[in-house]
Amino acid sequence: MAGSLIGEQFNKILAERTGWQSKMKIENRPEITDITKGQFGFAGEKRELVGIQFKFTTSYGEKVGQIVIDGTLFYVAPDKEMNQLVDEWKKNKEIKDDAIRLAVMNRILELAFLQAIPLSHQVKLPPPLSMPRVEPTKSKA
Repeated sequence: MAGSLIGEQFNKILAERTGWQSKMKIENRPEITDITKGQFGFAGEKRELVGIQFKFTTSYGEKVGQIVIDGTLFYVAPDKEMNQLVDEWKKNKEIKDDAIRLAVMNRILELAFLQAIPLSHQVKLPPPLSMPRVEPTKSKA
């Protein structure tokens, strides 16, 4: 990967609780929704960048609640690489370059979980991922 993820912005953040279930299933789904190249305002100036739109959804049980985070990651690389990334997306709706795809998906997960954990607390839903727990040590008999 010759390029870099240089920033992000959130476009929509939603957290809602519509009910409660015991032992509800919690599902997290990150997805890339679009990739475009264009002039983006970044750090006070217009730059030629690739905008990678994403959506992260946490669903709680059978219509118990959800957290939705929409945003854009900003990616910069040599022109040829940016054009190839956009063209691949238009043709196949995928990022073929493993290094770029992994960097993008990991950044989406980082950003989304950092937002979703406090949001889940605000609407009284469980956190979207299992939190570590300290367990007592077992004494040797």
